[in-house]
Amino acid sequence: MDALDPLMLALGFMALGTFLLRAVPLALVSRLTLAPSVDFWLRCAAEAVLSAFITLLLFWDDNARMPVLHLDHSLAGVAVVLVHLWRGSVLLSVLTGTLAYGLVAAALPA
Repeated sequence: MDALDPLMLALGFMALGTFLLRAVPLALVSRLTLAPSVDFWLRCAAEAVLSAFITLLLFWDDNARMPVLHLDHSLAGVAVVLVHLWRGSVLLSVLTGTLAYGLVAAALPA
């Protein structure tokens, strides 16, 4: 391979461009001070989007294109909510959901 292989050079420029497209706006915006109301709503946005996404995963059937109550999803979701209310740990909640879904899906007939 040549020292300046055109493919590697192109990949390097693409990686640099991708990095700059993300780093420069972040560096510029990090110096701004937001209004307290905007700051509050931005802090709530992540939880709201994640909650909506999880709700769709739990209660939406792509094949039927309608809300459906799946027993395995619902039991795992209840376990996650209970553990999160009990301990308040996101990591423990994720691990509980993964384990509960695996156990319930293995126990229920297909």
